[in-house]
Amino acid sequence: MSRLLLGRHGGPEALVLDLGSDVGALILNADESRLGREGDLTAAGQPRSHHLHTLIRRRRGLQHSVVAGVDGETRVDAHTLWGLDGLPLAEVNIVGGQVTEIAGGSRTGGPRAAS
Repeated sequence: MSRLLLGRHGGPEALVLDLGSDVGALILNADESRLGREGDLTAAGQPRSHHLHTLIRRRRGLQHSVVAGVDGETRVDAHTLWGLDGLPLAEVNIVGGQVTEIAGGSRTGGPRAAS
């Protein structure tokens, strides 16, 4: 496992991501309307009731702030991201040792596409 520190020199808004061959990270970028809500993620093919929660919050960096949810220990696999309406919104593939980002802003304030 390798650790990646994001944020202001270990301050309260810093993130530590544990990345390894079987673990990646997911950043769910969102707009202001999603603040305080949760992004739900399941392994592909699993029902929404078996999901991980990722709180969407404002994250401040040195130059600017973003609205995003971060799951720093996501297992390598294909996952479904669920919209606020309870329907599947996007499919995302988590790769070991890498950070995957999803851009926000669809019909329910959730992501449009995975990268």
